[in-house]
Amino acid sequence: MKQSALVVFVVILIMLVGCGENLDNGKNYEVAGIRTLTVRAHNKHAGVLQQAADAVNESWRVRGYEYTFNLEIEGHDWTLHTHEQEREAREARHSRLSIELMAGQGPDIFFFEEDLNLRGLARSGFLVDIYTLIDNCHYSNREDFFTNVLNAFEINDGLYMFPVSFGFYHIGINASLPYSDRFAQESTITLSQMMDIYLDISDNYFEFSHLVPGVAQCLSSFDNLAEAGIGGFVDFETRTANLVVPEFVSFLNLLQNFFDGNDHVQGSLWGINGMATDDFLRDISNEHFFEMHSMQLAPASAFLERSTPYFVNYRPLADDNGRLLINAHGDNVWAALSVTTVGDSALAWEFIRHLLNAYYEPVGAAMFSGIFSNLAPWAGMSFATPIKRSHFPGATLRTFESVFDIVDAGYHEVGLAHLECEYERNLQIENALRQIAELNDMPMVMLSPMIPTRVYAQGTNFENFAVGAITAEDLAQRIQNSISIWLIE
Repeated sequence: MKQSALVVFVVILIMLVGCGENLDNGKNYEVAGIRTLTVRAHNKHAGVLQQAADAVNESWRVRGYEYTFNLEIEGHDWTLHTHEQEREAREARHSRLSIELMAGQGPDIFFFEEDLNLRGLARSGFLVDIYTLIDNCHYSNREDFFTNVLNAFEINDGLYMFPVSFGFYHIGINASLPYSDRFAQESTITLSQMMDIYLDISDNYFEFSHLVPGVAQCLSSFDNLAEAGIGGFVDFETRTANLVVPEFVSFLNLLQNFFDGNDHVQGSLWGINGMATDDFLRDISNEHFFEMHSMQLAPASAFLERSTPYFVNYRPLADDNGRLLINAHGDNVWAALSVTTVGDSALAWEFIRHLLNAYYEPVGAAMFSGIFSNLAPWAGMSFATPIKRSHFPGATLRTFESVFDIVDAGYHEVGLAHLECEYERNLQIENALRQIAELNDMPMVMLSPMIPTRVYAQGTNFENFAVGAITAEDLAQRIQNSISIWLIE
């Protein structure tokens, strides 16, 4: 009997240690009775981070723990005025993080930022495989989450970046364009198909040659679209690249034609209150080839009927294998977290579990985006799906409520059809939820293969290619050389 009791005690102790509830781990007991976790993130997350910290303390109080949880937020803002200054500040933060981790210091958790060399940090052993934290915790298992999304974020079969939400780019085509029904023939649209359709119509129909593409801002630069194409020709597991092939050369030539010697094409803007209003869509239909939104409430156009459909046949962007594209630093991924090996990884996972609930049900300050006074995307202002399965469809239903609040208030003519009838409104919601649920379970892949821009866009290579100073074969070879060196560093 005593032996059985001892076995039970040992099992419980192991479970507690594996889920962040160990009572002694050095770092967090420098001050008696206080366990401290350090998080490095943009200040727009401050409110939701603090709500999660309060939830941890309440959980510990209920369980009778004699110590408290202390959260230290190392925040930063968008306080710089130029793109170049912000890029330099971001690079400085990334360099500081790498140096700290090499010295055995740094935060317990940090939020992913564009151009961070996450693959290099994971390869160097500075990041915890979050799968191990999930598997060792008796409060969670992998099936609690959309595992197809986690698969898309994997690096060499490990999960070193954990998204708190996800979503897709829905792209509609201008209803006035010839054979716009080409969009309806496919369940998804690839970047190459999008560019092909644009070039085909603009080259062959003079009356539409004035239209600009109107793609999402993150896809409006040559650099970003080139990076999206690069991923399919790099094997990160074997650390090899195979970019000097006809398929990638053809993709580069397609990019050159699409951008027509420019670094950028005009991207889409979003409407009032994050909503694509009727006036907004009518105006941009005179200027834009596509309507492509992922931000805040704008994707409602992809799911709800409009009285006048200025853009039609909305389809999600996917790769050539039909996998939906997710942008790790886009509007639909509210945050992507990494846990460092220099910190308290078990406590970090305990905190993250409460953080997911805070993003799902924010209250008070957590509903607002830090430096801004407007509601945060996770406060019913985004069609992104929380990563935890049980949080769908609740979060999406709240987002539809936000859409209908704007409709019912009558502040703006949003042009949505059949919403005066409760039955029709509910029917549209049910259809939209079914569509989103089907998308949520499709295979997915990262839009960006997480290669720092400095690696593949060295010097003036892209500019020289854009103006015809070097060929697509030359550019492919130069990108191949740069990435090959980076892969073996």
